[in-house]
Order: sequence, then C-alpha cells, then structure tokens
Amino acid sequence: MSILRNFTAATLLLSLCAASYATVYKTTDANGNVSFTDAPSNEPAAGSTQETIKIQKHVNTTQSDKSQQQMEQDFAQESENRSNDLKSKWEQYDQSMKEAKQQLKKAQSDLVTAKEFTEGDRVFTKTATGGFSRESQQYKERTAEAQQNLSNAQDTMKAAKKLKPRESRPAKEYKTLKPIHGGEE
Repeated sequence: MSILRNFTAATLLLSLCAASYATVYKTTDANGNVSFTDAPSNEPAAGSTQETIKIQKHVNTTQSDKSQQQMEQDFAQESENRSNDLKSKWEQYDQSMKEAKQQLKKAQSDLVTAKEFTEGDRVFTKTATGGFSRESQQYKERTAEAQQNLSNAQDTMKAAKKLKPRESRPAKEYKTLKPIHGGEE
C-alpha cells in the first residue's frame, strides 16, 4: 500500500509541476491512508487531517525552442557530413577500381605483345643432326617482366575491391526537368 501511495504522490506532484505554481492538499484518513488532491476537501471526514503543500514555481526542464532548433541543425549537419563521407568513400572506390581496371587491361595487352616473337627472340643452335631453336634470354626476361606486371595488376585489383564501402551507394541526385508546353519553348 505504501508503494502505491508513494507512486500516487509522485505522479500527482509531477503532473502539477507543469504549472508555474500549484497548491496540493494532503489528506490522511483515520486508517493512515494518504491521498493528494489539487482541491481542498470542504468537509474532512472524522479522524482525518488535511495539510496544504505549496509547490515552488516550476523550473522548465524541457528544451527551449532554440535548443531544439540547435539540435535539429546539429542533426542535419551530422547527417550531411555522414552523407558526404559516404559519397567520398564511393568516389574513392570508383576511382581505385577504374585505375586498377586500366592497369590490368594494359598489363594483359603488354603480356600479349611481349610474347610475340620479333627478330632476335629465337636463337638457333646448330648440331650434328641439324639443330634447334630456343627463346633468347632477352625474350625470356621481357615475357617474365610482363607476367610480373600482370600479377601486380591483379593484386592491385584485389586491393581496390577491398576498398568497397559496406554501406549502400547514396542516392543519385537527379536534375529536375522543365516541362515542355505545346512543344515550343
């Protein structure tokens, strides 16, 4: 019962705090039950007591309109910053992927070119039975270098893919089209 009384009292006091000032009346009956009201009892029951409680002027604990506006501005600014950061991450990713694709395409093309035989890429060795030809050292070094460049380009592509942001791409901004009336401007 005392928990209920305390809860009732606290609830009543809190609800009255919304006013700039208030008077609360505490009534205790003959059995010790306490009740709080905002109106005095005209005829208190036998054995009950009534006490007047003055509540001090209410202190505004809610945010002012100005601080609410400031919070909204801060939230809007924070949202814009997050959006710009995400846009920047996607732009960086797109640029890295573009460069990696170009590097990979060039390395693949260079390897094809490096494997083409030109004058001096084959060395002929004469033997008693006729002879044989083999790739020159210059050809082997050129193709090995092109193969290494391709391997590096593939590694660069893997690294670029790891830069992909986890968040979805921000919505694209679309230009508003002007309506055409009557087919002429």
